[in-house]
Amino acid sequence: MTPYLIAGTALISAAAGFWGGWTIKQGEWDAATVASQAERGEALKAAAEAIAAREVKHATITQRVIRETVEKPVYRDCVHDADSLRDINAALSQSADAGDVPASGASR
Repeated sequence: MTPYLIAGTALISAAAGFWGGWTIKQGEWDAATVASQAERGEALKAAAEAIAAREVKHATITQRVIRETVEKPVYRDCVHDADSLRDINAALSQSADAGDVPASGASR
């Protein structure tokens, strides 16, 4: 046998082996991809069914909140006595020189 014939046969054998291995690995990769897509599809279907089974309820609580705000005015008439106003004014003037707190209409 000539060296060219041996080299050619080895080259053809190597190419065939490479092609066969590539084909097998491609088939394995394709099978894994299909299985992954099938699992993902099943998971999405289960999630969609779970979402569809939920009962949606809309409740407007605006009226209740407004009513409680109007009916229960906790701080509407919050008035400090004279001593408290002096303490507040002293704290404000020491910390930020913000000036006096305006006097309220009636003090308790």
